Amino acid sequence: MGQGGVRFARDVLTRALGEQRAGDTLERIANRIEATPFEFLRLTPPDQIYAFLRSEHPQTTALVIANLPAPELAASVIAMLAPEEQSDIALRIALMGQLQPEVVKRLRA
Repeated sequence: MGQGGVRFARDVLTRALGEQRAGDTLERIANRIEATPFEFLRLTPPDQIYAFLRSEHPQTTALVIANLPAPELAASVIAMLAPEEQSDIALRIALMGQLQPEVVKRLRA
């Protein structure tokens, strides 16, 4: 029960599905994770996300908020910002380009 991680998942899937189907399944999972880069924050309370972002550069804050897995969560975090920060973050989100996977990997680290 205490085991986990990608290697463990690959081993279990390979035994259950075979090498090819296990690889295909893991690839689909990886693509899903890339599609929702901050999925791990879904169950994090908005006040904790706000506390994490409080000392970050506004562009970093905008990037994280724009990519939160639920609009309600993003709205709750934005509501905690000071009014002048809210408008700055909203403008940065509106002007933001497409998120590069490398940026997400660096932010997660």
